[in-house]
Amino acid sequence: MNRLIHNIIQFKKITTVCIFIVPVCYGYGKDSDAVRIVKKIIESLGGQVWLRPESLILKGYAYWSPHGIKDRDSAFLLKPYYMYRIFPDTSHAAHGPNGKIRFDAYRSEEVFLRLIYDGKQTQQHLHALATKYKDYFSWSNNFGFGIIRFCLDEGFNLKLLQEDDLDGHHCYVLYIRDPSGMKTWFWVDKKKYFIRGMGFNTPLGWHLRIYSNYKKDKKSGFVQPKRVRIYFEGIKWIDIYWNEFDVNRKLDDNLFLIDETRSS
Repeated sequence: MNRLIHNIIQFKKITTVCIFIVPVCYGYGKDSDAVRIVKKIIESLGGQVWLRPESLILKGYAYWSPHGIKDRDSAFLLKPYYMYRIFPDTSHAAHGPNGKIRFDAYRSEEVFLRLIYDGKQTQQHLHALATKYKDYFSWSNNFGFGIIRFCLDEGFNLKLLQEDDLDGHHCYVLYIRDPSGMKTWFWVDKKKYFIRGMGFNTPLGWHLRIYSNYKKDKKSGFVQPKRVRIYFEGIKWIDIYWNEFDVNRKLDDNLFLIDETRSS
């Protein structure tokens, strides 16, 4: 009996230790190998113009298929599809809006979605077919890519994890924990140091983005993925094709005006 009690006490001690170990299994600080890889990413994607861009315009189209549904009433083409972006000088939270942002997506010449962040507040204008997916359009369930531009700053935890394959590329896997505690994972092509994937947990499940068809702007040297596939819980929701991109063009602040007469 005494032996049994002793074993139970020892098991509880081990279990208690494991509970405290698991949340900090990546440790703190920055791996030197991870820092080296991030510097190679910056170099491969355009250097300083990619690291601290002022603005970005993307134009293209997208295939929308919520929950992977294929029927014509739920899945359809969004064309044209625009993004306008003014970048921030700094960021300490990966999955929240920053700078200024606007998305416009059209279905048969009607606005399917319009998302605007003016630097302080957000407004959503959604078609009736998009309204029930409102949560899937929130910044916290989508934002994350840009944090890699700031992960060498103070306060970030940066780790190199086990290598993996993604979309036909053998990749380094980077873990970033920003100063606010948000966690993001990146898959980085070992040959070209292009970002092939980015993922994080959301209240709606695991969010993954796969990037491909990289194109270099001859004038600025900025390198942009022209295809982005967006997944929730392993199912593709949207497949975006950016036909055109324009870096560091002066954007009119009126693009980001919130319509006070329209509820968000």
